[in-house]
Amino acid sequence: MEFSIVENRKYFFIRIFVLITLGFALLAIFSVIDIVYIIVPLLQFIPFFISPNFFYQQRGTMKFELERITITTESSVVIKHNDLISIKIFLSDPRRFEKSFKWMIRGWVIRLVIDAKNDFLNKYRLLIKKQEKEKFVQVLEKLYTKGIRILERDELGAKYFLLKGNLTYNEIQSIKEKYKIIW
Repeated sequence: MEFSIVENRKYFFIRIFVLITLGFALLAIFSVIDIVYIIVPLLQFIPFFISPNFFYQQRGTMKFELERITITTESSVVIKHNDLISIKIFLSDPRRFEKSFKWMIRGWVIRLVIDAKNDFLNKYRLLIKKQEKEKFVQVLEKLYTKGIRILERDELGAKYFLLKGNLTYNEIQSIKEKYKIIW
């Protein structure tokens, strides 16, 4: 399964300026008509519909295969699962994963730190689109079953498992038993 590696756009503020300018131009056009009173209150909802692609540009891809991870940016790096020491996943805004926000979110950016043998340590940002979330959870589950050490945290350091937080004691115990991990 393949996911996009992204980085911050250097000049995304120009895009914001263009959007604001277009908004003012539309207001100037419609100011002659009474429809402006309908459009102005709706402008506040524009940020909800902005895709993560607005702030990020694709830099490469990360492909999770049966026995290896292939990372392609300027060059290609192949990491075998046997060489992995740990994978750390940092969710920057975990509330976006909840169902109440699903209708307005186009995707999520997840920080991923891969630590492997031969002093390989690298940080990536993965863009997980809304329809790719279940595929990413399946990839994580396969990595857990292979015994690869994965640490999932949110921005405050709370633990997550398969992108789910606020787990009960019984859920944590069943996870520890099933995947033989230390919580």
